[in-house]
Amino acid sequence: MFDPAFVDGLRAYKSVRFMDWMQSNVNQAGDWERRTLPTATIQANPQGVAVEHMVLLANLAKVDPWFVMPWRADAAYLENFARYVHGHLDPSLTAYVEMGNEIWNLDFAAARDALAEGQRAGLGTRDEARMRRYAQRATEAFVVWEKVYAKDRRRLVRVLSGQNAWPELILYALDYKDTAAHVDALASAPYFGQTLLEPAPADTADLTPLFPRLTGSIDSTFGAARRFKQIADGRGLRFVGYEGGQHVTYRGPDKTLMARLQRDPRMGDSFRAYLDAWDKDFGDLLLIYHSTSPIGTTMDFGIAEYSGQPLAETPKRKALLDAIAATKR
Repeated sequence: MFDPAFVDGLRAYKSVRFMDWMQSNVNQAGDWERRTLPTATIQANPQGVAVEHMVLLANLAKVDPWFVMPWRADAAYLENFARYVHGHLDPSLTAYVEMGNEIWNLDFAAARDALAEGQRAGLGTRDEARMRRYAQRATEAFVVWEKVYAKDRRRLVRVLSGQNAWPELILYALDYKDTAAHVDALASAPYFGQTLLEPAPADTADLTPLFPRLTGSIDSTFGAARRFKQIADGRGLRFVGYEGGQHVTYRGPDKTLMARLQRDPRMGDSFRAYLDAWDKDFGDLLLIYHSTSPIGTTMDFGIAEYSGQPLAETPKRKALLDAIAATKR
């Protein structure tokens, strides 16, 4: 089904989050009758990749799958999806489940839906309404998965996610009614380096001054994450990162800057410092966003530019694999 090199490229990891494969930000999936079938010629459609393919990939690569359930998923979709995962996922693997992607982030359609639904239901102020509606939908999804996994709860992790820079926002969801009783882990996206190139520097020829500042931004990122962990610890929950890594953005005229920055070996040094600090301060699961993408002119997230790219050309991926290897020694 999959190119063996692709599967091999995932085997080092503990978990893979299928946010993009599930088209979570498109916000159109959720009807089981219209879902993508494994026989469909085109898998990259608004309904997301077939669950059969995601489970198969997890089994082949021996990684814990992290599913981001569609915001508009009805009860039938949630139950059928959960039953397929429970029945076909390798018993040695754990399923992570999350409702929607970044409901705190109004750039995404699901978050705007949550806000509108919460306001119609009179769930409080603008922020309260959005996050309390998130709590309702997440709890609805988790209850379905709990029933399916009733005799196998050790293989299920229910995740509630919030904004790393605003930890208190998650409390509107976590403390709403009995939401906390249905959650195993809190998650944020502790990115670093967001403001490194803001404002855009006039001289972009020499990258040397940028890397100490990039590494230095890790402290402020993890300062907010520590508050998240405090909230999780106080309720007996895990704290994990649903996304993470560097988040350098650039809005200047130099079309080569982002590629030069991302390919520089010193980017790998900053990335390794970030991963070491995560292990030291938190030590739980951190999902790096994301596996593969070409480098853009304004930002880049991929730890590789294409599948199978030589490791010597991917400083971020090399740093990640080195950090993983260090945890296994």
